[in-house]
Amino acid sequence: MKNQQSKKANSKLKTKNYKLFLIGFMGCGKTTFGKKLANKLKLEFIDMDDIIENTYGKSIAMIFENEGEGAFRKKESHILNKIILKNNFVVATGGGTPCFYDNIEIMKKAGMVIYLKMSPKSLADRLYKQKDKRPIIKDCDNKDLVNFITEKLKKREEYYEQADLIVKGESIKTDEVIKMIKKII
Repeated sequence: MKNQQSKKANSKLKTKNYKLFLIGFMGCGKTTFGKKLANKLKLEFIDMDDIIENTYGKSIAMIFENEGEGAFRKKESHILNKIILKNNFVVATGGGTPCFYDNIEIMKKAGMVIYLKMSPKSLADRLYKQKDKRPIIKDCDNKDLVNFITEKLKKREEYYEQADLIVKGESIKTDEVIKMIKKII
């Protein structure tokens, strides 16, 4: 009898369905960390921005420029609702994904949400070199960028802080995060 219970417990562990959603401001490392996390957990890695660009045949910047943020957010929510139908993945969401169309609730119901939290200064240091690829910051100088990030974070923190797990983006240790995930799941 004990041996049968042990087999059932082991099969449950093997069939655990990981749906991990990485959230945080642009530049916090969702894609870089997401790839490492997915690799260590042997899960599929999904970059939402890549899926959006492939699905709609346009870059994120082009969608923002030609259709506006509202249209982009609808497309983003549509893609999120397709992704949650999958199993066993780590997804790097867009920086604003949790803040629109009840997406934070959708992600929390589907799986575990992990917020990669960073200071506005650290984010600005990372993002300044990538401004041309980021439509909402392309016109900011360095000082404006810190102010812009600070203001955006004030608005987004109420969504980001709903995450199941909050980790410091400046000093992420993949193995430590995996231990935390396994404790929660």
